[in-house]
Amino acid sequence: MVDTNNIEFYDLEPEQPSRKMTRRRFMRLGGIIGIILVVGLLLVYIVNTVEQNRLSSKDVEMIVARAEDEIASKIAVCTGEDQEVCTDQIRTDVAVEMGESAICNEIADEGARHNCASLIAMDAMDPEACQYLEAEDKASCADSVNLLLGIDRINLAICDLISSERLADSCRSQVTTIIVRQNACTQYGINPSLCADAKARQQAIQDILVAGDVTLCNRISEIVPEDCFDILGSNDTDGDGLDDYTEMLRFGTSPLKADTDSDGYSDLVEVQYGFDPFN
Repeated sequence: MVDTNNIEFYDLEPEQPSRKMTRRRFMRLGGIIGIILVVGLLLVYIVNTVEQNRLSSKDVEMIVARAEDEIASKIAVCTGEDQEVCTDQIRTDVAVEMGESAICNEIADEGARHNCASLIAMDAMDPEACQYLEAEDKASCADSVNLLLGIDRINLAICDLISSERLADSCRSQVTTIIVRQNACTQYGINPSLCADAKARQQAIQDILVAGDVTLCNRISEIVPEDCFDILGSNDTDGDGLDDYTEMLRFGTSPLKADTDSDGYSDLVEVQYGFDPFN
């Protein structure tokens, strides 16, 4: 016989899911919702992009049609042997005025067609305006635009988009020169020593101007003499119409003071009319 007095009874309740399990379910559900949202947004973006492209194509067609009407009204003046050249020029003028490179497509001469699209692309600073050209011409047109863009925006990354190695190097060189002049090497992520060297050269030139002695170009280590002479020969620090090199070497006047003797006449006026710039 079973001794019921020694049997322990427990209240059996359904096992509750742990907090960990609950958290996992919520995370799984959140992930599914996130994926659905991303897919939905992507679909909306694709639909909008397709619609915009459709409308854009329609707009281009309307612009081209309007351009053709204007061109037709103007080419009556084109006659004789130069008729084709005249017609191409009128088409180019209309295309540039309307800012639409698709109008250039009907230009017979390949060079004139390239010139037409390039003018529009460079005026708009938009490489996409080169899209109607043949592959080689398209690349050349886009390179020219990106060269201007890279320099205008002081952006070395745009220089890297240029396919021509020569133009890409030119772009990088000009952009780097601008950055160095602004003493912004760290900001633009280029070698800080470039800015440090440029600053040292600028200070050396300033010291020469203060001393009024162009021969110091031969005795400073921060800049080679030829570059020093070139800089002084191209600068007119005091704005009197005489470059710094000429003032110091030929006339001995101050490159930092437009009127060396403070008599009311600039150094340029005095030397031009034979007066003494020191008295």
